[in-house]
Amino acid sequence: MDVLKINMDETVKLLGERIKTLRKRKHWTQDELAHYLEVAPSSVGSYERGTRQPTIENLIRMSKYFNVSLDYLLCQTDDERTLEAFKKEDSTDIKDFLRDQAVMFNGLELSDEDKQRVMDILIGLFYHELGNLKK
Repeated sequence: MDVLKINMDETVKLLGERIKTLRKRKHWTQDELAHYLEVAPSSVGSYERGTRQPTIENLIRMSKYFNVSLDYLLCQTDDERTLEAFKKEDSTDIKDFLRDQAVMFNGLELSDEDKQRVMDILIGLFYHELGNLKK
């Protein structure tokens, strides 16, 4: 229990530092952040000093406003990216993937003609499903 309390105290302190850094990056005062969160300015000061914890709702609001993940806000990672940004940065259009990568199926590398057939099948499936969604 004492270990948990120490870790929580440290986490709350780090959270406060992170909130302060993000707020200053946006050039907001504590009053402005307090107005956005619908809390008293003294609450924001307490968050930043690590003497009070924001509610879950306000953690979510801050993460959305500052455009960072909750994990980042809660000091669980140093990666600021939101899940949406992470997905977008790490996704590849399948057309580009088939064009640019060596692709194998069942241990055999697909030729350019094979890749085009796969693309044609995917296009047909995509537009078939899109048509079903419109009905």
